[in-house]
Amino acid sequence: MAQAPLPKIFLTHSWRNIEFARRLYSDLRAQGFELWFDDKTLKAGHRMAEEINRALLWCDVYIPVISRAALASEWCWEEINAAITLSMQPGRNKRPRIVTALVEDCAREMPPSLSARLYINFTDRYDEALRELLDKGFGIILPSAQAPARQTSAVEPPAAQPELGLPERDHVEPARQQFSPASPRPKARARFFNPRFLIVVEVAALVLLIVCGIAFYIGYVRIETATLVLPFDFRALAGLQTITQRRGADNAEMVYVAAGDFRMGTNEGEDDEKPLRFVYLDTFWIDKLEVTNALYRHCVDAGKCRQPSFSTSATRNLYYGDRDYADWPVLVSWTDAQTYCAWAGKRLPTEAEWEKAARGVNALTYPWGNTFDAKRLNSAESKRGDTVKVGNFANASPCGALDLAGNVSEWVADWYGKDYYSTAPYHNPKGPSAGYLHVARGGSWNDYQTSAQTFHRFAFFDGTLNTVGFRCAQ
Repeated sequence: MAQAPLPKIFLTHSWRNIEFARRLYSDLRAQGFELWFDDKTLKAGHRMAEEINRALLWCDVYIPVISRAALASEWCWEEINAAITLSMQPGRNKRPRIVTALVEDCAREMPPSLSARLYINFTDRYDEALRELLDKGFGIILPSAQAPARQTSAVEPPAAQPELGLPERDHVEPARQQFSPASPRPKARARFFNPRFLIVVEVAALVLLIVCGIAFYIGYVRIETATLVLPFDFRALAGLQTITQRRGADNAEMVYVAAGDFRMGTNEGEDDEKPLRFVYLDTFWIDKLEVTNALYRHCVDAGKCRQPSFSTSATRNLYYGDRDYADWPVLVSWTDAQTYCAWAGKRLPTEAEWEKAARGVNALTYPWGNTFDAKRLNSAESKRGDTVKVGNFANASPCGALDLAGNVSEWVADWYGKDYYSTAPYHNPKGPSAGYLHVARGGSWNDYQTSAQTFHRFAFFDGTLNTVGFRCAQ
């Protein structure tokens, strides 16, 4: 009876754990596995993001080597989130499966997206843990009295996969089999092709190259996930580059926020901002800028929105309706903001979505970093005393959104709950089911620097204030 093929493995790591990763790579190769491992597979001239993209699509199992250095690495986090997102795409049968190799005693620091999956603790027990990985992860049982055979000669890495998309297939767990460390699983035999077959392969590759070129020229390849149309690229899945589209009835520019874990809250701020904890969010889009007077006017003209309650601002007798302030943030109530977003085919962002868009996966204190800079926002420190034009500062958040600190605070969808950060669910929290105050985020022209922190929360009654605007999500 033919043996089931071994799963193909993507092995990833922080560079502080490179020696462990090299050892694990050699031991898995000794058992006949085919692996993608940057230290062995990447060659001079390769573009890392493109190679990672191919490898994520190619692999059956994704093994992140997790340490505190990896947990602190933005690149590692984004790549892990990309693998998790890809595994949830329709038609992929949960490929790649994620199996974590833990090399430090930091299991409690891992987010549930990793700790709830199979993970193997290699800390001070490498040989035992490797046997556990082969058994629980792949159904290969090695004699417990011996460590797996180690390769001493250099191993040629698997060839980089040229295809961007591979035929879908169900992942089949191999039957449990006994292998001796003295006689590792036989390597796959070299494949030889006759000339005619090579010609067919070359023609198919050329056609694939043309199709991919057309797709990239158009700019987008559809991924069936919710209602999003995303660039089919590791950098897009991982959030490592800013992805923008004009979306909705208002045709406003929006930025893409990748699915995955981020750290919400803080351990050092106000009681309603505590604790610092992991939260998982699905992919979403959020407006790059706050909704302006001009955009809101389109909704009013369409008969869907009512005029703002006040046409003035803090220092201007005419604000809404004055063409000179068309690109300034509109000042409306929470209800009016909800109405506008619904007209545009969008919604207000949840509080968790707003916070992830503002701080990214590294729990930034401010959208641009961890140090306050009064030149990057319109806050009380600047003494302007009123709103300014949107997009006027170099304060882009990790996803590319602007003005998430200062100018105006922003309504979000959630009711306010003082203890909600400590009780919110891990997956896609949407706020308390009821309340009497609404949450606003981001601080305004009238607030000082602590209010501009990405975890700071405001609570207001529904009404129009000269310090509060909004942006939409989708």
